[in-house]
Formats: sequence, structure tokens, C-alpha cells
Amino acid sequence: MPNRLYEALAHGAVPIAIDSVETGAWLERHGVGLTIAEDDDVVDLLRAMTPGRLASARAAVDALPRSAVTAGIGECRALLDAIAGTRIPELPARVRNAVPQS
Repeated sequence: MPNRLYEALAHGAVPIAIDSVETGAWLERHGVGLTIAEDDDVVDLLRAMTPGRLASARAAVDALPRSAVTAGIGECRALLDAIAGTRIPELPARVRNAVPQS
């Protein structure tokens, strides 16, 4: 999955993807973003955009759980542990407290 999909959603942007690829399928499964057929013109999609449709698309993005597009500290630690092949030492409290928990 392209990082830009997660980044867009994590920052509240409404992503656009081709419906026949996994990115488009993910958006459709989660009921967010806009999808187009591979042969369609994105310009036509944007020309058809109305304030109401954009508001609905933004509301869907806002309703998506953050955990769908971001990793929490526990998931990041597990990834580091897997990469290192060992348990990574606990972060110092000053660092741990500065990291948003999800």
C-alpha cells in the first residue's frame, strides 16, 4: 500500500485512487476517499465535485479510526524488536511521554 495513502488519511486529506488496484479497493472497503476507473479522467472527477460531496468525503475520512492508518508505540516497538531480532530496551520516560499513544 503506498505510504501516501496513509499519510493523506492521517492528515485528513481525501485520497483518490484507481478502483482496480489494491489502494482503490482499500479505500472502498473502508468507505473513504474517491476512486476512479483506470480509463477515467481525474479532471472529470474533480469537475463533478460539489461542496456537499467534498464535505461527505471529508466526514468519512474524519470518521476513519486513526488506528487504520497509523501505528501506535506498541506496534512500532514490535516492529523494531522483529527487525533487531531481540527486545529493544524501553524508551526513556521523557521520550515515551512525547510520543502520541494510539
